[in-house]
Amino acid sequence: MIAALVAGLQAGYGIAMPVGAVAAYLVALTAQTSLRTGVFAALGVATADGVYALIAVCGGAALAPVLRPVTLPLRRGSAVVLIALAVHGTVAAVCRHRERRDGTGAGRTASGAARAYLAMWGMTTMNPLTVV
Repeated sequence: MIAALVAGLQAGYGIAMPVGAVAAYLVALTAQTSLRTGVFAALGVATADGVYALIAVCGGAALAPVLRPVTLPLRRGSAVVLIALAVHGTVAAVCRHRERRDGTGAGRTASGAARAYLAMWGMTTMNPLTVV
């Protein structure tokens, strides 16, 4: 029993401890907006992780043989969506930078807490590492 607990803790820390792109984005988002927005964005990540954990616990072993044939297309689809989000984010950031430099985007407001929650929930849901 103790060996299984220790193995589970090690696996959890191995996944949770490294600071990845999502964690870096959360820190940057919070620094650029507000603590409230950062908290809601982090709740979006936690919601997606919690849903995947619930799915894994409730039906992971039973669904594994059924999902095995479609795992490769799901991974590829997730990668395509993440790349599209990255390209969109890059283009939007460049446009905002140019607007700020020209002085035309000075009145733009920051994204709200609900939008941050949904965006981070979506990104985490589509993250292939989270799916695995």
